[in-house]
Amino acid sequence: MYKLFFVVIVVLYANIASSGEEVPVVTPIPGPLSLTVVTECLNSSSPYYVADRVQCDKFYECQYGKKKPFLCPDGTVFDFPTQSCILLQFSKCEGRPLLQKPKGTSPFCPRLNGIHPHPDKSVCDRYYICTNNKPTEAICSGGLVFDPRTGVCTYADLAGRPECKGRGFLTSSLQPF
Repeated sequence: MYKLFFVVIVVLYANIASSGEEVPVVTPIPGPLSLTVVTECLNSSSPYYVADRVQCDKFYECQYGKKKPFLCPDGTVFDFPTQSCILLQFSKCEGRPLLQKPKGTSPFCPRLNGIHPHPDKSVCDRYYICTNNKPTEAICSGGLVFDPRTGVCTYADLAGRPECKGRGFLTSSLQPF
């Protein structure tokens, strides 16, 4: 089986002269989708955003070669392709492992925003959608369990939660008739 790797290079060039152009410093993010993230500012009069080199929820607005730092709301991370902050489960942060300190104060919302498992690890089919530290309980349907890595309900053996296996939840294996 062959793995297909894509290299996506997104660089915003605005008002850059054709001679003497600056070359941006980029940080490759390894994984099945190899994404190159711009981390340095060019001397552009039009503002644009670049990622921090190590902190996934930090980014910079660039203009005239200067960086102005910003943090995404707690529980979200900077997504370079969309130039916005998105939920952690829906982004790749490889190569940028650091996050701001969690600010959530609810046992159901360790971070102010995001999709979080039930605090009792033995409760496999319930999770919380947190918005500004306000939890909304959700329940997986049809014998599925919550997978905190992906933020979705799935089969017990695929959720990466050994405490949920063998407790009557569905598995992905086909059962003989």
